[in-house]
Parts: sequence; C-alpha cells; structure tokens
Amino acid sequence: MFLNYQKVPKPVYFILAAKFMEIYCSNGISAILVVYLNKNLNLDESTSTSIYHMNEVLSFLFPLFGAIIAESYYGLFKTITAMCLVTFISNAIVAGSTLWSVNNFILSISLFCLSIIFASLGSIRSNLVTFGADQYQGEFINLKIYFSLQMFVVKIGSLIGRITTPIFREDFKCFNVNSCYFLAFGVPALAILFGFLIMMIGRKFFICKQPTGNLFVKTCHSIFYALKFKIKNKNRSKSHWMNYAEDKFGRDHVDATKTVLETLLIILPTAIYWAVFMQQGSRWIFQAMRMNGNLGFMTLKPDQMIAMNSVFSILLLPICTQICFPLLDKIGLKSLLHRIAIGGFLCCISFIMAAFVEIYIQKNFISMLWLIPQFAILALSENFVYISLIEFAYSETPDGMKSIMTSVVFLIIALGNLFITVISGLKLFETQVYEYLFFACILFVDMIIFIVLSNNYNSNKIMITRL
Repeated sequence: MFLNYQKVPKPVYFILAAKFMEIYCSNGISAILVVYLNKNLNLDESTSTSIYHMNEVLSFLFPLFGAIIAESYYGLFKTITAMCLVTFISNAIVAGSTLWSVNNFILSISLFCLSIIFASLGSIRSNLVTFGADQYQGEFINLKIYFSLQMFVVKIGSLIGRITTPIFREDFKCFNVNSCYFLAFGVPALAILFGFLIMMIGRKFFICKQPTGNLFVKTCHSIFYALKFKIKNKNRSKSHWMNYAEDKFGRDHVDATKTVLETLLIILPTAIYWAVFMQQGSRWIFQAMRMNGNLGFMTLKPDQMIAMNSVFSILLLPICTQICFPLLDKIGLKSLLHRIAIGGFLCCISFIMAAFVEIYIQKNFISMLWLIPQFAILALSENFVYISLIEFAYSETPDGMKSIMTSVVFLIIALGNLFITVISGLKLFETQVYEYLFFACILFVDMIIFIVLSNNYNSNKIMITRL
C-alpha cells in the first residue's frame, strides 16, 4: 500500500513531514520527562509521575480544544502553524532554563512551559490528521493510504524521538555538566520549528477550508438543553431524555447524539486501560533506573526503554492484522469489543510481569533486558485495544458525528492519565510491587465491567461510511 504514491496528493507529503516533526518533539520530550523532573528539578518519583501524567492529560485533552479553535475561528492551517510557534518558544525556554541552577523561579517557569508544550502539541495533533485528509478532494477511497502513512510516520517519529533524546541527555556534555538537558530539549524545539517551516513552504499547495462551526459545541449544547428541560418538566415524560432537545435542534441531530452517548458509555471503561498503559512512560522508566543497562557492547539508558513500545508495535502490528484477528474471527470472537477486552487482559498480564520483575530488582541488580517481555505484551495489548477502539468509535457513530467521537477517545485517554495522576499523588503503596498488582487487579475488574456492558450493547451501525 505504500507503493501507490501517485494516489497521494502532493500537499500531503508536507503534512506528513510536519507530522513527523510533531511526533518526534512530543515523544522525545516524553521519553526524558520523568528523568528530567526527578534528576534535574529534584522532584521525588511520585511527584514526577504525577506531573508526567498531568502533561499527558493536556496532550490528549487539547486536541478537542485545537479542533474547536480551528473549525470555529481560525481554520486548520493558521491553528497548526500558530501552535507550532507556541511549542517552539516554550520548548526553547525550558531548554534555556536547564542552564541555570534550580530555584523556585526556574522550577515554576519550567513546569509552566512544559504544560504549554504539551497543550500546544495536543492542539496540533488532531488538526494535522484532519488537514491531511482535507487534501483528498472527492478521493475518499485513497484515505486508506493516507492513514496508513500517518501510522507509519507516527511510529517511526516516536521511535527516533524516544531513542535520540535520552542520548542527547546523557551522552553529550555541555557547559561543564555531565548531562545535556539543553540539547535534549533544544533538538525537539528545532524539530517543531522545522515543522512550522515545512508548513509555510507547502502553504501555496494546501487546500484550506474555511471555518464552518464546531459540531462538538452544538452537541454539548443540545445535551445541556435536554437535561435542563428534563429537570424543569419532571411530570412530562419522554421515551428518552434527549428528546427534550428535538424542538430546538431537530430529530436528526438528537438521534445522532443518542448514538454518540450510547457508544461513549461502552468505551468509557477503557479510561482505566489507558491509566495503566501510560505508566510505561513513568513507573516503568523508574523501574529501569533501578536496573543494569550495561550490555557489554553498549549501555541502555532507562528512558530509552519506552522506545520498546514503538519497536514492538511495528513488529506485532502485521501479526495482529494477518494472524491474530483472523484467528479470533474463526473461533467466533468477531466483535471489536472482544478484541478490546482481550487487549485489556493482556495489559493486566504485563503489569503482573512488572511486579515479578520488581521483586527480583529488590534482591539483585538485574539487567534491563528483563523488561522486554512486559513491554512486548503491553505493545500487543495496544494493538488490540487502540486499533479496535478507533474502528469501533468510527463505525458505530453516524456521519457528521465521527469527529466528535474521535475527540472523545482522546478525552478518555486524558481521563485515564488524570486517574493515575491522582493515585500517584496519594502515595498509597509502600512498594512498587503492590502498586503494580493493584493496577493489574483494578484493570481486570474494569474489563469484566466492560464485557458486561458489551453483552448488553446493540450495534448502532447506521449511516456507516467506509474510508
């Protein structure tokens, strides 16, 4: 599918190049973030974990904000380029702050700018995907190639970012210091600046649609409108509470909103999955810091281990699509919801494995290579959950509402990060072993709830549009 270059509009190549820069910047910073917070800003592990996941919340919450700004006010191109500049400036400030001794001012400005970086990158994320799709005027069949290229660029960009920025952090020395956070943040800053320049160079080739208003805002308005009138009219019952909004928003919009809400109820429990999954970038990095990275011919850095996710995701994706999914179909597990549940249980297994590794760490100084199995199982679970979740949200949502559900998926991921932020901040567990087992158990219960909800779900496949 990657050979049909003649089916890819020329402007898309500029957008894919900018996407690579955005992903490199985002994942490069995420790879070193907990180490930077812990070692450079002198924050403890629990506080560093909370801040890491809070920034992840912003990165998954702000795609919705970016979509509202772009579709309602400034358009995709202006929003993307503006957010690129905001990211560059904030990143440059963080890089510069690493040259100074840490005090309350440096700590405050660093944490503030980190929040701006992740919020602005989140605003860019979904808009770049949509902007690329807009370049296919009337050629919707070719969007399959576009989304395949998008996925490839995302995985490659994240892999390179996760490998190189830890090298810049530890293997380079700058300003008489044995580490170089200035370079580790400076290179991603240059990457997003290059992304801005690429967008400006391709500007004359882009198809730019005018803002037409945001359907998400209308949907939220209709929900609050219906709830308000249901409360006011307790004695006047309707078959569904959303029907109170029909007089203002019309039956078609109300029916579509009902479908979105029903689909949302099913996918909401996956927030716990993402709360557990995202800890590979925080707790698992701290776990790696207590292990031996010396392989003889090279030394693994703890924050490079997150690159295992990209490696295994790329390697396991064709195995999932060509072997695992067809095999599940043959034994009767054809539903996308089945795949999500299986992925959730695989994630449970990966955290049980992490707990056993943690037990051995407490007894011996063992190799980081012991982390590979849990990273592999977690990547396999992601291929089951993420692909199926996106397909389910898209296929079960009526035309005109699909972009809303995509934004909601990001919101659910943000909710999962918020959950782990709270748990980490409470410092409930004396040892990491108990915390890993806690999350494995809570996810197991969550998947049981998900299965019960799935069994009571009736498919809403109406007005489906296949790409």
